[in-house]
Amino acid sequence: MLYYGRQTVALSNPHFSIEVLADGGPRVVRLIPAGSNVNLMAEAPSAVAVTEWGPYHFLGGHRLWHAPEASPRSYEPDDSGVQVKKDGFEMLVEGPIEPHNRVRKSIRFTMDPQKPVVYVEHKLENHHVWPVEVAAWAITQMCMGGTGIVPLRKPGVHKGLLADRQIALWPYSDVADMRFIMQNDWFAVRGEPKPYAFKVGVFNPCGWIAYLYGEYLFIKRFEVKSGQFADYGCNAEIYVMDQFLEIETQSPMTVIEPGASMTHVEQWELIKVKSTDLAAVIEEAGLYSD
Repeated sequence: MLYYGRQTVALSNPHFSIEVLADGGPRVVRLIPAGSNVNLMAEAPSAVAVTEWGPYHFLGGHRLWHAPEASPRSYEPDDSGVQVKKDGFEMLVEGPIEPHNRVRKSIRFTMDPQKPVVYVEHKLENHHVWPVEVAAWAITQMCMGGTGIVPLRKPGVHKGLLADRQIALWPYSDVADMRFIMQNDWFAVRGEPKPYAFKVGVFNPCGWIAYLYGEYLFIKRFEVKSGQFADYGCNAEIYVMDQFLEIETQSPMTVIEPGASMTHVEQWELIKVKSTDLAAVIEEAGLYSD
């Protein structure tokens, strides 16, 4: 299989398949529901950031970065040197040691043979001679036309004198942006292309972030951990501009000693829903029932 001329390796079960690049990343470039030819992940082969270390090609799909974001550190080119090892329903995609950052990124995928679930373990290894402090940052670029959803709190009766929700906004984010939908217990961002960006983040206490596209609901679950977080304390973020909408999760900031590593695990789930109203989708999917 090819992705714009580049070889891919697939992992499939009866519900969906994912494809990773065989020569770059680690990068997932396709998420395709069974019986469909629709790629729920964005395809952005022309998206590029030019840095002093060379061009960084976004390509689309899912990637692993380390936070907080900085240029050129976050944008170290990753177009080659990947090794892919597949064994049944498990696949390890291991990148090379980054020449400048001296960090190795790898992602291990473990797909359930029967359920619409894949476990995604992101790993950062420190190959410096000194400790580094970073967060693992799992970024999934979804195709345009859907809506990203992030919980702010669990619904119910909320009383008290202290704050129970917080929102972080980036300098370019306009709160009047019509793509931004604010509710009491959750917010959403529409994947509508505009020539300007919008980004919002939150400390998500519920451990899920989702993307609704037609009848498909893609859910990323993660463990809610305590600690210090980048981006004003965010562990979940959404970014949108003109080619893709990103649903992102982050680990706490972690000091990685030389030769050591850290992991950040997501559980991906793809289900079909009948609802089109966002509140009804959340209820139908049982996202607050865990």
